[in-house]
Amino acid sequence: MNLALPPFLALIPYGLVLAVLAVFSLINLVHLLRHGGHLAAGLFFSALYLAGALLIVYFTWQLLPVVDWNAPLNLGLGATAATL
Repeated sequence: MNLALPPFLALIPYGLVLAVLAVFSLINLVHLLRHGGHLAAGLFFSALYLAGALLIVYFTWQLLPVVDWNAPLNLGLGATAATL
């Protein structure tokens, strides 16, 4: 049995992860502005977190056009006589 799925289905969980990242980033920004905006350590680690998140989004943006999103992804489930 050979199962072929389109690769764009992997974008659904990735989009959910990015949505959760965006929510946590917004919560982080609100807490920083309310409670810790004057501390250098809080500003530094928030900037470090934001830089990491922006790097993830940048590299995703760079790699998305390279992938052929219409080519099927063969998962090859199950054993056949040739593989035994």
